[in-house]
Amino acid sequence: MLKQLRFALANFLYWLIVFAIFRVFMLVLASGSDGFESYTTESLGVFWHGLRLDLSTASYLFIIPLLLMPFVGGAWHSRLLSCIKNYYKIAIMLVTVMLTANLVIFRYWGTLLNVRAIEFAVYPKEMLASVSNLQSAIILVFIVAMFWALSRIRCRILDNATNSLPANGIHAIWGFLLLLPLSFTCIRGGWTLIPINEAAAAYSSNNKLNNIALNPIWFLGNNVLKSGFSKGNPYEKLSDAKAIQITEDLLKNPVALSPDSVLANPKCNVVIILLESWTADVIEPLGGVKDVTPFFSSLAKDGLLFSQTYSSGFRTDQGLTSVLSGFPSIPDKSIIKFIDKTQQLPSLGRIFADAGYQNRFYYGGELGFANMNNFLLQSGFEERTDINEFDESQRNSKWGAHDEYVFERMLSDHAEQDNPFFSVVLTLSTHEPFETPRPTPFGKQSEADRFKGSAFYTDQCLKQFFDAASFRSWYKNTLFILVADHGHRLPLNRDYFEPATRRIPVLFYGGPLNQTFRGKTIDRVSSQHDLATTLLWMTQRDESKFKWSRNMFGDPATGFAYLNQDQSITWITCKDTTRIQLSQDVKIPDNSRSQQAWAYLQTLYRTFLDL
Repeated sequence: MLKQLRFALANFLYWLIVFAIFRVFMLVLASGSDGFESYTTESLGVFWHGLRLDLSTASYLFIIPLLLMPFVGGAWHSRLLSCIKNYYKIAIMLVTVMLTANLVIFRYWGTLLNVRAIEFAVYPKEMLASVSNLQSAIILVFIVAMFWALSRIRCRILDNATNSLPANGIHAIWGFLLLLPLSFTCIRGGWTLIPINEAAAAYSSNNKLNNIALNPIWFLGNNVLKSGFSKGNPYEKLSDAKAIQITEDLLKNPVALSPDSVLANPKCNVVIILLESWTADVIEPLGGVKDVTPFFSSLAKDGLLFSQTYSSGFRTDQGLTSVLSGFPSIPDKSIIKFIDKTQQLPSLGRIFADAGYQNRFYYGGELGFANMNNFLLQSGFEERTDINEFDESQRNSKWGAHDEYVFERMLSDHAEQDNPFFSVVLTLSTHEPFETPRPTPFGKQSEADRFKGSAFYTDQCLKQFFDAASFRSWYKNTLFILVADHGHRLPLNRDYFEPATRRIPVLFYGGPLNQTFRGKTIDRVSSQHDLATTLLWMTQRDESKFKWSRNMFGDPATGFAYLNQDQSITWITCKDTTRIQLSQDVKIPDNSRSQQAWAYLQTLYRTFLDL
């Protein structure tokens, strides 16, 4: 039995070493942002506080060798030992790939590898477009090098322990009976009333450290179970009646203004420009870095700027459904992937199409990505332009055609437009890896510089577009809405959970905007998905179907923003900011801001399930 125990301890020791090595890499990645150097001592706690989840994960990885153990002492002794060794080879390769993928996701998204990231794996071309060729090569070399290194360690620790397993069948069975409850205890995290969960790794006020302490393999498995197989509402802590009542009270939004005081002509053309990753941190009038988007700043001087708007999600697919359907992002899932549900969402495109508008959507990338094409077709955009509509010479970005060509195509299609039109342009040049077809003032030395340079490039494309559009007959009767699809951690290297990463620009501009609102800034806290109702109200159309969208001209005292961060939600009002961890044991005090936020999430997710 001692040799079986030694084999089990070798399993735990090996995987703890593997997790520790990758955790060191995560700490190195974290050191490049948000003042990591200032809490170096505290960062060492990730190893201790992550230990229980590491042991739980190591126990899961021990299940197959454990189940084979009773038979090791039989006639097939040598073959079973070979099977165990081959199992570890396969497991090490899979773990190496997953932990490397986690490093990449952690680097770019600021979160751990989860279901949302796995869903994007069905689009390998677009995933590779997010990184440069050099970065792709580095990742591949890293995987090969780590697999070689971990295999060497495996030979020293696991293979020796495996070879020492005795051929005695009685000892094998007794070893199995001894180790089974031990492994189960480690999987469960002990004999506490509640099984182990993410809270076991939470120890710091710095959320990045808590993420590093979490075991990525355990987290991914738990995330798959919660988001992939749960038919019920995982956020049901209040009675549905109470949650609905609180939410309905929150959504009440009286507006003192009349729409014609804001917009002179409700039958104007509408152009929405969805700016990829344009955080408020690159908008100087919003307190952002100077000289990154000077043309946008010039538009703001003659437009209506909303300064406290946040995106509920952090990916483009979430931004599309927020802007065009007024539906907030939900944890772990993206509603755009559920065709049966998006069919039941309200749509700006359908409303304008029913009013006789010609709808068009423009994007330089692949609209098949993340099911965007189906969603747009359902949303009333019969004319959709993507990468396949551009010449090969114009596909000069890893994602497709750079923004200048997309704007040129939009202008070409709208040469002389007699009928009213509703057009949406989605930019892509500010997507990772932040390529630009020409030099910018910021250079390419750092990732932050490349991000600023890509935003500067798109800003110049906007200038070219507006300069050319100003000569068209339809220009003076067109309302332009410039809004980001989501925010970004760059250029200031903010932490993923920092609300400022979701603060985005929203600008109304154009001839139909009344003079009294030009050059004005509205500071009411609002969400990106509030844009839909606001636009319909301004153009005097029925917005009643957009339940989750609120008029941005409402009372500033009632404004709020909801941010989905998958592992948590953040609730922002003009008075305070509240973040709530989405864990089973979280306590929600009555009559609190947390209760409002949770009621909103619970009702939102119930709506998602019922669609």
